[in-house]
Amino acid sequence: MNELVDKGVIYKKRGVGMFVSANAREILIAERRENFFNQHIEPLKKEAIRLGISDVELQNMLQRG
Repeated sequence: MNELVDKGVIYKKRGVGMFVSANAREILIAERRENFFNQHIEPLKKEAIRLGISDVELQNMLQRG
């Protein structure tokens, strides 16, 4: 719960309870997008460089899929 509070997904009202923030969805999606980039795109780009695949070739490959 504290992690969600720290991220701004939920907030506490003393003596009342916890509530979901109005922008909780956007916060969580932004976090997931960043994780996706770090876990999938960065390794993909590094492997493409190792294989000598240009940015244009990589873009074409992604569009094929």
